[in-house]
Amino acid sequence: MPPRVLILLLLLLAPSLAVAQQGLPAQEEQAIKSAVEKVAPSVVKIETIGIAGQVGDLVTSAPTTGLIVSSDGFIVTSDFSFAEDPESILVTIPGQTRVTAKLIAKDLSRKLVLLKIDSETALPVPEAVPVSQVRVGQSAIAIGRAYDDEFANISIGVVSALGRIWSKAIQTDAKISPNNYGGPLVDIQGRVIGVLTALGPDMMQGGGSQLYDSGIGFAVPLEHILSVLPRWQNGDLHPGILGISLKGGDQFSKPVVIGAARVGSPAFKAGLRTGDTIVEANGRPITRHAEFKHQTGPLYAGDKLTLVALRGENRTRLEAELELVEKLEPYEFPWIGILPQRPFGGDPKHLTVRHVFANSPAADAGLKVGDRIISVNGAETPSAAKCVEKIAEMVPGDKVAVIIERADEKLTLEVSLAKIAGAAPKDLPPASSAKRPEPTEEPKRGVVPIKLSEFPNDAFAYVPDSYRTGIPHGIVIWFSSPASWKQDEIVASWKHLCEKYDLILISPKPVEKSEWSPAEIKFARRVLDEVAKSYDVDPARIVAHGYEGGGTMAYLMAFANSDMVRGAAVVEASLPLTVKPPETNPMERLMLWSASANQGQAMKRIGATVKKLRTLRYPLVEISLSAGPRYLNSTELEELAVWIDSLDRL
Repeated sequence: MPPRVLILLLLLLAPSLAVAQQGLPAQEEQAIKSAVEKVAPSVVKIETIGIAGQVGDLVTSAPTTGLIVSSDGFIVTSDFSFAEDPESILVTIPGQTRVTAKLIAKDLSRKLVLLKIDSETALPVPEAVPVSQVRVGQSAIAIGRAYDDEFANISIGVVSALGRIWSKAIQTDAKISPNNYGGPLVDIQGRVIGVLTALGPDMMQGGGSQLYDSGIGFAVPLEHILSVLPRWQNGDLHPGILGISLKGGDQFSKPVVIGAARVGSPAFKAGLRTGDTIVEANGRPITRHAEFKHQTGPLYAGDKLTLVALRGENRTRLEAELELVEKLEPYEFPWIGILPQRPFGGDPKHLTVRHVFANSPAADAGLKVGDRIISVNGAETPSAAKCVEKIAEMVPGDKVAVIIERADEKLTLEVSLAKIAGAAPKDLPPASSAKRPEPTEEPKRGVVPIKLSEFPNDAFAYVPDSYRTGIPHGIVIWFSSPASWKQDEIVASWKHLCEKYDLILISPKPVEKSEWSPAEIKFARRVLDEVAKSYDVDPARIVAHGYEGGGTMAYLMAFANSDMVRGAAVVEASLPLTVKPPETNPMERLMLWSASANQGQAMKRIGATVKKLRTLRYPLVEISLSAGPRYLNSTELEELAVWIDSLDRL
């Protein structure tokens, strides 16, 4: 075609192309409107009355959204507004008046609530999208009806990931907030992909509520909800518990090796034991932690699970069929009742007893300071970690044979394990009898500033001048009350304790002077990881410590980082109402220390937190402070340092 003819043709077509381009946004807008109009009659407004709780700064009694899932009046919503059961629940159906609703049951795995209303007419039920048809990148519309009875509020995005939260949810970048929690995530055809809820990667810390309007939100597939609805109508749905703890490591590369099988658990009853490697779950091959969690994460109590495991050097094949349970009796950490000496320059051949706790199993059995422990129940124990691993599969009351060397004698003592004691001894001998190494030039000592490019926060570490490479140091992660973060004062308070007890102090600084944000726990963990890369760290003595709001952060830091943190020491601090602490884990022992004046406005909340933690069988020491709510004086701070120094107890 001659160039002049082509140019003339383009000029003639240009108006038509412009009209078509202008029509694309209009067509998209019309498609969105049509999708919303199709599902809107099933989207209801929910109001709860009689709740006086908060999730962070978000009042839980504010209106929220729900989705009709059956024509006879069953409605699903998020549990965000149901941290406590309300006195009254009101539901507004589009085009109708408000009616009362009953709370039928909760899905404690997926953070959903099932309500029931009475209606004289059949209610509209939306169409569900089969999960197999959902694709990453497809359009997604988040719908809510929190404030306007007539018009739904919407947020537009895409499906950004599938199989999230261990295969429980679909992820979207549409803005998710309390306005649309409980509402539907809809495709462009007006079909419901899932129900929006406050799920999050860290379920313990309030779940997805901390991801408010962040571009990361989650929806439980409606197809799944409808499949379990008949079962759900008969009562709460609970996460299924297997009863094992896995040996630590990178969950995306490490094999699934059982660190401990809880006595009385489904796994234990099925014959699984410490050291077994799980290689198959419900017919699917398993090679790493993440794959195992994707297979077990979606399961409820009562669901069946078939596992294949390999045992021992001969890789003997074991098949186990079991039924997951709702709960186990809280695990209580057993102990022998000693403190081991800390070796310099690596593990010794045997454990040497540094201290024997009074009135402990070790004292009753006749263990003495200086005894060398060779084995526990036939297993060699060249390190404290190996000893902990061995007794983790036992419970208080179990008897163990402890072989020791004392001078030129070899003795076998029978020790009856007891519940671990939380209190620290008054006086402790030196942690090691070995000579301290000479100082070296590196790494840095004194105040070491820490700045991570991906976070706005600042932080510092204080490394004592006495630090020596080859001597593992404990770490104290100090969360001050936000308004009182002063580097010089923090260092002055802890300097001599760091020198005396081989500690490194880490202090993250909050961005806001008025409050900590739960998201800053990720920053604190990254700082901890950076310090652990550069210094020799004692994994048994890593402690989160804080005052008032910083104390709450210390609790959350410990619970969210149970793979690394071994103690939480708080002063005048409680847990938020909505935070459910994790169950005690045989492979991740966590010791707690709480100091308060037992007076003032916070007293009731602190008492409720302590009661909750004791119910879960956490070893917890309570310290009573005189002269009103305050931080620790120098004597009390020294007592805390001694407690930290004794966390490697066995």
